[in-house]
Amino acid sequence: MNTALKSVNKKIIYNYYCTWTSQKTWNCSVNPDAITAQDMRDRLGSEFLFGEKGVLNFHPECIRQDMLVVLDDGWDVAKGVTHEKDSDSASFGSLIPDAGKFPEIAGLAPYERLKALSQKVKELGYAGLGLWVPSNYFGEDVSEDYGERLKKAGAFWEERGKMCSYADIKYLKVDWGYHGRDIRYRSLMTEAVKKHSPSTLIEHVVGIYDMPYDPEPDKQESPEFLSFLDMAKRTFLVSDVYRTYDVVEKLSTATTLMRVSKLFDVGAAAGDGLAGIINVEDDVTVAAALGMSAGIMRDPCGPYYGDVTKALVWQRFSPPWRLEAENCFHSDELLCDSYFFDSPEGVWPYVGQKTIKQYAPSCISRGVPLPDVDVSQHVNGKNSENGESSEKPFVLASKNPDTLTYTVASLPRTAENKYKYRVPAKVTVKDAELTAPIGIFGTFEKLNIQFTENLNNIRVLARDMLSEECFSDITNEVSYSRDTLTIDGKLLEKTASKRAGGDLSENAVIIKLERI
Repeated sequence: MNTALKSVNKKIIYNYYCTWTSQKTWNCSVNPDAITAQDMRDRLGSEFLFGEKGVLNFHPECIRQDMLVVLDDGWDVAKGVTHEKDSDSASFGSLIPDAGKFPEIAGLAPYERLKALSQKVKELGYAGLGLWVPSNYFGEDVSEDYGERLKKAGAFWEERGKMCSYADIKYLKVDWGYHGRDIRYRSLMTEAVKKHSPSTLIEHVVGIYDMPYDPEPDKQESPEFLSFLDMAKRTFLVSDVYRTYDVVEKLSTATTLMRVSKLFDVGAAAGDGLAGIINVEDDVTVAAALGMSAGIMRDPCGPYYGDVTKALVWQRFSPPWRLEAENCFHSDELLCDSYFFDSPEGVWPYVGQKTIKQYAPSCISRGVPLPDVDVSQHVNGKNSENGESSEKPFVLASKNPDTLTYTVASLPRTAENKYKYRVPAKVTVKDAELTAPIGIFGTFEKLNIQFTENLNNIRVLARDMLSEECFSDITNEVSYSRDTLTIDGKLLEKTASKRAGGDLSENAVIIKLERI
């Protein structure tokens, strides 16, 4: 096997499966719209995770090593504990698995209980355990002086850092709480936990600006939104991982790409000694294409789960890397996705009977120039007068600074209530390395790959992302001139594995070049 294609031995796993969405949908016969956040908390426990039909038994064994398991909101509180008002936050964050929800370890001391839960997850083949925690400490009394509460918080989170070290907790997902937008408090949490458990990754968020979608571009220039972005930048500064936060599933790609581009614009970066990774939640192909991490929310038997497997396999070759905003680019051209939501008022995503539009840059890249995208072959390929093109894909490209692996992705669109429809385009990407593999995701009419050196006397090999090293020689089916390799989209589709019934995941292919 070519040494350039060996999997990278990742010492740090950033990707995780988060239980939150499954707490609503997994093995549940109730109408999802009738399930409340309280119901979701109450479902999380041993039977839900480890039982005969437990959700952790259904993720493919081949990728469990590539992801952590993060137990979301509800794992450390008894059934019936609510979060209806701010004062309820004090009931969360003990970091002790609830005895009623995890009866098999209920008789153990707190440290041992947490360690036993961590071990159960690792015994199933996962990379380790992560935990949702609030941005406050267990039992915090907000009527006390802020300075006094900070002292107590420091002592509390240092003790929890010791627990994390003892139990081998890999990740803390710090979410809502009394101090949701208190950067000083979040910084204290990071420092206190890492003092005793330096290998535990700390993820912070700034929360959502308004709804779980972003305002239209003209409103993003308002003082309120700019202040929000500044808070995001300051939150990133104290984070190993910064999560782009909740999105509406039907518009998740556009919302996520806009949020990523805004982090580039404000020059977001982590402080010294912190990892500085962007987590794009469930947009797994975005994570693979841009060297970011994923917080996987989808159920393991869903029609799009194949995208998870492909993204995690590719990240063995091109793992996430630290954000350096000066090497990140996005186009000025914005594309618009839209969807009509018929959910009633008061039901997620809280939009009522209306169409929501989400804008995002047409192209984003890290470490390489922006791709060129040509859709002139489409009758309606040019943007309409209002700039709301639905006949052009979002295109992403990146080069991993450590492995030199190159990734390009053409992402589907959502418009006029057509969800995830594919738009083939002629795409040109630049600055690929001949010695490193290339990951290709999505649908193309034609893909031109420009390399940093001429391509004389080469052989071109290709395989499906999941075929485990069964490469085919496609040299006679491609063309190349000087430094540019051209691959027809139909050849990429033929090389990708045929999707089985019900599988709606994207094509994903690895190619490599060899000198003859």
